[in-house]
Amino acid sequence: MWFIDELKKLQQTMPRIALVSSNSENSDYTNYAYKNKNCYLIFGGHYCEDTHYSQYPFKTKDCTDCDKLTQSELCYECVFGSNLYDCNYLYNCFTCANCEFGFDLVNCRDCFLCANLRNVQYHIRNKQFSKDDYFQEIEKLKQYSAEQLLEELERMRRSVPHVASLQKNCENCTGSFLENSRNLTNCFYCTDVEDCIYMGTNIDAAKDSMDCDCIGYDPSELLYECIGNSGNHNCNFCNACWHNSDLEYCDMVFNSRSCFGCVSRSHAEYEILNKKYSKEEYERKVQEIKDELRAQNLYGKWLLESTHPYEDTVAELYYPS
Repeated sequence: MWFIDELKKLQQTMPRIALVSSNSENSDYTNYAYKNKNCYLIFGGHYCEDTHYSQYPFKTKDCTDCDKLTQSELCYECVFGSNLYDCNYLYNCFTCANCEFGFDLVNCRDCFLCANLRNVQYHIRNKQFSKDDYFQEIEKLKQYSAEQLLEELERMRRSVPHVASLQKNCENCTGSFLENSRNLTNCFYCTDVEDCIYMGTNIDAAKDSMDCDCIGYDPSELLYECIGNSGNHNCNFCNACWHNSDLEYCDMVFNSRSCFGCVSRSHAEYEILNKKYSKEEYERKVQEIKDELRAQNLYGKWLLESTHPYEDTVAELYYPS
């Protein structure tokens, strides 16, 4: 169909941003990043400061080598956690301080090599210690390498009960790695999300959406088949589009509204394939294109092709070659 051909041509010919980063300071080597300061090699990170080598950090400070970490400070090698302070090698932990080598800890302080604990302090290998004995024992354990301690943590992780799905402060949800959410069906790695279906990888502050991936951190709603979106309203089939409304089949469009099949645009309105129309012409033309797509059973399907070679993306993490 002519529309699909023209859309592909735009994707191949329009200039594209090498790194999608906005409103950041001294954070040149970051991608899909927004409002960061003094950050280096973070991806999908927003509102972070002095954070490095991390994926999907949100409001973190002085953190390194972390993944899906939220509102935390002074953390190293932490995966899926929030409200952590001065913690290292924690996995699936929340509201903890001064903890190291832990799994599934909630509201804990001064814990080392622990798993599946709640509201405790001065624990080593899930056993209570006095304050003085705790720090003396820690000094001995730190003589072992991180690899050795991680191996012991893995053995401990396998020995404790696991919840069927990891959810915190959630209501009426199916899926796992969910926090502060309600009414979700088959969703994963979501925070502050409501009334959504089939969402995954990293979803934050989304509402009334379906079949999306990597949405956040500014609130979005009424999205369908979108990826890499933030701050969008009523958008379908869009890739890497931020702070827009009423878009369909758009790629790298920012601060715009009422666009259809546009690529690499900013502050645009009533555009089809990057061409400006009046409001009336736009609505009529969009309806004609949709009717043609429906006639060929194409409307409602993802039509945007990747413009990056497989080896230059993180696809290997999700679709191994």
